[in-house]
Amino acid sequence: MNIDFKKIYNTILDSDTSPKAESIDELYRYSFASLIILAIIAAAAAFFLYPYLNKNIYIWAFLLEITIAYRLFDGYRYIKHPDYYSSYVWYKKFSSAAMLTAMTLSSLSIFLFELDDFYQLFIVALLLGVSSGSSLSLSSDFRMRLIYTTILMLPLVLILGIIGNDGLGYGFVISLLIYYALQMMLSVKSFFFEQKYKDANLKRSFLRNLFKESPVAIISYDTNLRVTDCNPYLLKLFNLDKETIIGMDLTQLRDKRVLPTFIGSLYGGSQKYEGPYISLLGKEYWLEIVSFPFEDNESITLGGVAILNDKTKEREAIQEMEYMAGHDMLTGLLNRRGLKQQMYELVSKKEHQDHFSLLFYIDLNNFKGINDSMGHSMGDKVLVAVARRVTNRLDDSCIIGRVGGDEFVVVVPHIAKSQIKSESFAAKRSDMLNAIFTDPFSIDEHILHIQASIGIVIIEPKYSDVEEMIRFADITMYHAKKERLGVSYYSASMDKRQKELFELQNDLSKAILDNEFEIYMQPIVDLGSNNIKAAEVLLRWEHPDHGLLLPERFISLVLESGLLNKITWWVVDEVFSNISRFKQEGIWSLEYISFNVNARSFMQKEFAATLIGKLKKYSIAADEIMIEITEESLVKNFDQASRTISKLRENGIRCAIDDFGTDYSSLLYLKKLPFFTIKIDREFIADIATQKKDLNLLSGILSLANKLGYEMIIEGVEDEEQMLILKEFPYKLSYQGFLFDHPQNIEMFKSRHLNKTVDR
Repeated sequence: MNIDFKKIYNTILDSDTSPKAESIDELYRYSFASLIILAIIAAAAAFFLYPYLNKNIYIWAFLLEITIAYRLFDGYRYIKHPDYYSSYVWYKKFSSAAMLTAMTLSSLSIFLFELDDFYQLFIVALLLGVSSGSSLSLSSDFRMRLIYTTILMLPLVLILGIIGNDGLGYGFVISLLIYYALQMMLSVKSFFFEQKYKDANLKRSFLRNLFKESPVAIISYDTNLRVTDCNPYLLKLFNLDKETIIGMDLTQLRDKRVLPTFIGSLYGGSQKYEGPYISLLGKEYWLEIVSFPFEDNESITLGGVAILNDKTKEREAIQEMEYMAGHDMLTGLLNRRGLKQQMYELVSKKEHQDHFSLLFYIDLNNFKGINDSMGHSMGDKVLVAVARRVTNRLDDSCIIGRVGGDEFVVVVPHIAKSQIKSESFAAKRSDMLNAIFTDPFSIDEHILHIQASIGIVIIEPKYSDVEEMIRFADITMYHAKKERLGVSYYSASMDKRQKELFELQNDLSKAILDNEFEIYMQPIVDLGSNNIKAAEVLLRWEHPDHGLLLPERFISLVLESGLLNKITWWVVDEVFSNISRFKQEGIWSLEYISFNVNARSFMQKEFAATLIGKLKKYSIAADEIMIEITEESLVKNFDQASRTISKLRENGIRCAIDDFGTDYSSLLYLKKLPFFTIKIDREFIADIATQKKDLNLLSGILSLANKLGYEMIIEGVEDEEQMLILKEFPYKLSYQGFLFDHPQNIEMFKSRHLNKTVDR
């Protein structure tokens, strides 16, 4: 018999020293019968041994009977009033009394010196019997049983060793030691068997409860793919009864898409499936299924177990959010974001390598007059009617979107490989689009004659700049509108624009030297108090011939010219020097000034260090500025952007994601990057006064941003109705827009908003 004494020792030490109520209850209840028997044995022993030991044996018996009586009384009190003491106190009382009993019993060994062999054997037999009986009465406490037996046996062995003066006596002692060792080993074996049994029961109970109460569906099946069991959640999920499921052949499922997952787990280990599923009753689900083999102790596969997680509602919610983010809530067409995404997919297709495509930019003429004279409600109905006509006239291959108030875009993909055929097709399709507006629109008993201006871009094969495509079409549409042409092609109107761009590019080099750039500032206002809290810096170019130019006119030229970094740091120096000047004049009252940094500058490895150095140079606090970053900056080089943002935040510089929600994957960046502020693009509030879905989408964005702890700034607030709606939200918001003030140069901003001396 091999005994791992180190394991026994560690198990005893590591076992819970806090007594459990169940164990204490067993100790007291099991001890009643054994104590009564022990009392009878003690009395019989005293009577039997009295002729040889006289009153000494009565004294021993009396002490033992008193101890037994006390333990019986204590046990009675425990049964009647278990809450009288804590579990710990009851345990201590029992163990102390048990050890006292053992010591009193073991003292009987002392009388061996005065008796002959027969009566010595009688006492030995008596003590051996009592030690065996303790194994039952103390069976619920392994440590107490060991100590109790040791106290009984060791004095007996020692005394027998002293009085045994021959080989037989020593043999008797050795036999007792072997008996003692066997008792210990039996106790140990019993202990570990009980522990193993309890652990096995606990595991079985845990698995049963997990199977029964699990909030996901679980099914088990044999190697023949017949169902052997399932939990209640599966029955509830698929609205089936157990009789239908148990014994069912999985190969007979109505939807075979999940079958490879069940089969694969029997031969290839754990398998996973996520996707659509149609149940036996014809209901559609979106399931995540994980299936794995069930094996015996010899790793022989007995069957499989599959866990089915119902992701239907989650999937529907994601699809709804994706739809809302990519579609215009009024017309159901793609919005600007959704349109660009579709166009990115178009230019990535193989056909785009050798096929021309068409882009039509449609703007309704005099739509503002309809809104002004008949109200926004009528205007919305007109937009819906136009969207319906356009959709009905075009086939499913076309990409259709509403990208502005009354602006629609139609993309016809991969029409021909030759430019001549493409131009011919473009002419026919433009005639068809114009024909949409030939018949008047009948809306709410009003007959409305609506015309449109259309800009056309023929997209060449391999050309992939989606932003430029849309910009070209927009320019062309405005040319058609301005010249009252109805239809205009981009190729016919680009010469003048290209010449202007070329001239501007040549002028850029001397623009910095001649100090033609200027920074404008637009207030950022606290929505609650309507007080200015900050300002955004905007770059302007005061061109000597073309007048004041916005970045949209020249920023692409800046990128091409290689002057971006020089202009970026010029803006930074201008902002910081003006903050320093405002402080010296005692009129600095803003929380911070924010400015946008282009992707190329922001991705420079030394950007953060250079910016921090300039803060020190001008004695500007880090929290007095905020860097605005567009989503494009993040997409270009996510890892570098993440490092730069983290470096800025570590030094107290706040970062904002600008034009939130207009590109790419905003939610991903909110989750992964340490932004301080989000600036919600004007597109999300343009129609909140008339479109409930737009309002719901804005509400969802604000709720998410609030939960993530971001400062929120709404861009493009232009009328009082928008302002009143925004004030209904229970969040701390800021805004900027023409409603409060237009962007203005430094001196005008100073006189309008910083003309009061501030005590610092």
